[in-house]
Amino acid sequence: LRWKPRRLLLAANLSWALDLPLIIIIGMQLGSPAPAVIAGVFFGLSMTVGTTLWYQALASHVPPESIARVTSYDEVGSQAFNPLGYALIGIVAAGLGSTATFGIVIIIHLIMLVWLLAARDVNAIERVTTTTD
Repeated sequence: LRWKPRRLLLAANLSWALDLPLIIIIGMQLGSPAPAVIAGVFFGLSMTVGTTLWYQALASHVPPESIARVTSYDEVGSQAFNPLGYALIGIVAAGLGSTATFGIVIIIHLIMLVWLLAARDVNAIERVTTTTD
């Protein structure tokens, strides 16, 4: 509750990267579910922290008259591709096998993470300080 990163989107994207251990553990198909459960807890925490920072960046950097439209586009863009991804991942796994599919997912995830972290606009978004900070 006291962590207040200066660069909101940079911190959000680094937080979201903590889903990689869960993806790797599931891909390893371990006999015990304990590692996946533990990684899943960290995944949930990372998503909560990252999403909180994301919405803080939106609220502090998008003009009030535009926030509803920007948030709507954000949600539609975030949710619209989930069903397509679920459909495609099944086709890819059927053709390549689960091990290769998890490898591809991890590589794509890492490429996207590096791309986001290298983006100047992501690094430029800073916390707006208030008198309560």
